[in-house]
Amino acid sequence: MTGLVDLQRSWLEEIVTVRRQISTELRRAIAGLDVDAKMVLSLADRYGELDGEIVCSYAERFAKVGKALTAAQKADFTALRRS
Repeated sequence: MTGLVDLQRSWLEEIVTVRRQISTELRRAIAGLDVDAKMVLSLADRYGELDGEIVCSYAERFAKVGKALTAAQKADFTALRRS
């Protein structure tokens, strides 16, 4: 699990930027201005890509940890999850 923060840092920073761009564009509607829907959808696509990278990085790390667990450790985690 080590290294996830460093791996994800640039994705998280870009997510902040993308969300800010989306919200700025959507706030134009409040002011009665036209919204560039293509841009918003493009940014939303990028947001999804970034989110997918983050989710994938967690899945990969958890899979590696899962493979390294002993049967007893897996049983302990299962019991903990059920509690």
